[in-house]
Amino acid sequence: MSPPPYTDPKSHKQIYNGKITLYKLSNPTKKTYYYRFLDPTKPRSYVRKSSKSLDIAEASRIASEHYEDLLIKGKLGLTSEKATIEALYNKFINELPKSSRPVASGCFRNYWKPYFKDLDLFNCDYMLLKEYVAWRTNPKNYVYNRSKADWAQLSEGGRGQYAVAKATLQNELKYLRFFLKQGHHASMIKTLPNLSVRYKDLDNVSIQQRDERRGRFTTDQIIQLRLWRGHFRTHWKAVLNGEKDEGGKLKQICMDHKINRFHATMFYVLTTMVINCGVRPMELKRIRWGHFQMKTEGEDTYTFLYLTKKVAKKMRNGESEERRAIFSNMEEMLDIINDYRKEWKRMYGREPDRGTHPDKGDLMFPSPRDVSKERKTLSILVRQGLIRAGQDRGCNLDHNYIDDPNFPNQKAKKGLGLYSLRSHYITTQLTHGTPLYQLSLCVGSAPNTIIKTYAVDQA
Repeated sequence: MSPPPYTDPKSHKQIYNGKITLYKLSNPTKKTYYYRFLDPTKPRSYVRKSSKSLDIAEASRIASEHYEDLLIKGKLGLTSEKATIEALYNKFINELPKSSRPVASGCFRNYWKPYFKDLDLFNCDYMLLKEYVAWRTNPKNYVYNRSKADWAQLSEGGRGQYAVAKATLQNELKYLRFFLKQGHHASMIKTLPNLSVRYKDLDNVSIQQRDERRGRFTTDQIIQLRLWRGHFRTHWKAVLNGEKDEGGKLKQICMDHKINRFHATMFYVLTTMVINCGVRPMELKRIRWGHFQMKTEGEDTYTFLYLTKKVAKKMRNGESEERRAIFSNMEEMLDIINDYRKEWKRMYGREPDRGTHPDKGDLMFPSPRDVSKERKTLSILVRQGLIRAGQDRGCNLDHNYIDDPNFPNQKAKKGLGLYSLRSHYITTQLTHGTPLYQLSLCVGSAPNTIIKTYAVDQA
């Protein structure tokens, strides 16, 4: 086996019964040893790699171990491709359901890539995953989650201001196991490790009942948010009335910069929708103009969202082809949507298209740069809106605290958002005597799920 011509002939050395050649490059600035051998997993293919070592004994060990790993892979019929977490992610991410990919991408970006780096997971075992769980639950590593980096401060006792929720950790490990399993099936991983986690024995892991996991608005916060929404609606309506001249054409009154104005009105419409019908945030991203419908019976006009299977995360028990989320503010919601239509037109330069079918029209809450694309998330816009609303009212509307022994002062910080408003809607409807079965049809959750997940005891 003759090394490449760009090597230093004096440095050539055969090891492993002549199967591996060690050499140095002819470039005098590069002193590390390289190695070359015939790939046991691929016929007529060679492996050339740097040992990243200046010591010939260390280089020999590294080259021999690499050769033996590939030799084992060849005998087992495995691939020689390095099974890094990035390789597994890129190869199998599209095999996940579309709705699951953003979550898996966040896990990869925030935690898996920083921890596993370029480690070959071919020999991944129980201990490696156990060490990952210990690293993941260490408060010092919360800063890797960019969306929560501002919360990841340590107290004097070294405990984080928030802990990893048991449900969050379970979800992350579920996706990690998926990629490892797919890698095993593709002959990139030798054996599939089994990991059983005793969550109650882990430090900094928050274990809450299902109906206490998400942040929920207090009564005072709901009152303050209602007051802010009333003030905003009055101001918004006055601006729209002032923009009509005698010819019926719109003239611009600078309520704010165009994009800021559009986002402010979008925040108002989003919160109003969820407060009055309990629709899921991930369903709001997919809602199109044709999904907003109304029906007149006698003197009453009902407004509702006609949620098809393409839009809805869940029908009730999967039995229906569509779900109707009826707005509790009825005709008022129609007036709000008509005004939002004007803001949508101002933003995108044309009237929104309802389409020939509800799933064919324009998105109600599209990306600001491309009207044909869904927003990646509504949570950032809503959180910023709640912060600004709280500043206007002189109170806090974007978070509150719950009791949790894993946190300093036994208080856990919980962010508030659209899911918190959905929870408020469900609890309010139960308080007003709405039958559980009827409510489940409207919000798309089974009765048992409503009982277990939402604050039914407060109703």
